[in-house]
Amino acid sequence: MRLDREEVGELDGNTRGFLEPGLGFPCPGLLLEFLARKQDAIGRLWLERTLQGYAKSTCRFFVEEQDRFRNPVGYTLKENLPVLFVALLLGRASDESERALDAIIRVRAVEDFSASQAVSFIFILKDIVQQELRGERRVDPDGSALAAFETRIDALALLAFDLFVRCREQICEIRANDVKRRTYVSRRLAANSIENMSE
Repeated sequence: MRLDREEVGELDGNTRGFLEPGLGFPCPGLLLEFLARKQDAIGRLWLERTLQGYAKSTCRFFVEEQDRFRNPVGYTLKENLPVLFVALLLGRASDESERALDAIIRVRAVEDFSASQAVSFIFILKDIVQQELRGERRVDPDGSALAAFETRIDALALLAFDLFVRCREQICEIRANDVKRRTYVSRRLAANSIENMSE
C-alpha cells in the first residue's frame, strides 16, 4: 500500500485517531509529506531491520523466498509493514491496517519470541525515521513533529502488545484443550482395551 500524490497533498497533520478513538496525535504536515515521499526507502529499511532479528540463514530465506506458503513470515512482513506505515502517516487505522497488524502479530506470536521481542519491530521504525530526518532541519526545526509521529508509533506498539497477549492466550487455550482431548481419548482407549481383555 502506498500513498498517491493526492493523498500526500492531503496530509495536513490534523488527522484523527490512530487505531483507537481518542488516540489522535496531530503531526505537522511537512514532516508527513517528507516521510510519504520516502515511504519506499523507509519500508525497505523497516523490513530489512525487522528481519535482522532472525538468524542470518533464516533472514536470507525470508528475503529470497517469494512463495507465501513456504515463507509466511517474510511474506507477511513484506505485505503488511507498508500498510502500517501508511496508517501511521494518515494517523488513523483502517480495516486494512488493523488486519495487517493482526497478521504480523499472529505470525510473531507462534514464534519463540517474548512479548517485547514480538513488538520490537515497531520501535525499529523510530530509528529509521530519525535517520531519514538527519540533515533535514527544515522539515522539523524544533523536533515537535517527530515527537508527535513517534507518539503514533507508540500507540501502534501498545495495540500490538495487546494483540500479542490475546494471541498467546489463544495458543495456550488451544494447547490446554488439546491436552484435555488427548487425555480423554487415552482414557477411552484404555477403558475399551480393558473391556476387550475382560471379555
